[in-house]
Amino acid sequence: MRWVSSKESVAKGEVSVLAIVETLCAIALVFYLSSHFNTPRWVAIAMCVSPLLLLRTEESTRLGIKSFDQRVVSFMKWLDKNHGKIKPVMGSIPLSVRSIINMLVLAGLVVLTSSLIRICATFWCAARYPVQALRSIPTNWSRLTLERVMHLA
Repeated sequence: MRWVSSKESVAKGEVSVLAIVETLCAIALVFYLSSHFNTPRWVAIAMCVSPLLLLRTEESTRLGIKSFDQRVVSFMKWLDKNHGKIKPVMGSIPLSVRSIINMLVLAGLVVLTSSLIRICATFWCAARYPVQALRSIPTNWSRLTLERVMHLA
């Protein structure tokens, strides 16, 4: 299992740790918002966005990986390069707690960004190539449901 998807892992159908964390965080966020605001609106929004998974094509996957590499990976490289130059925002908090908080915030941003990139890439490609996206629905449906059932058996 990989930490982050790559072109090779996507081609092999491997699941990444980031994808699992992203899914769990999205589910937790939707249920938190629904229970906190005591409205099913957030669940309804998630139900409207989830069919985008069925519209995923090879083109949208390539676009998503390219966008992730351009934005997130380049930001991580910049952050690593400028780590000593960035002033801490939480001056009175001990260094170890501050490091943990910074890592959690950064991980949350990466998960949120990758989710948004995936949704935007799928929507963009579905809008540009609607016939190709509609033709991918049966393949994606069987991949998302039947393969999972076969692995459980």
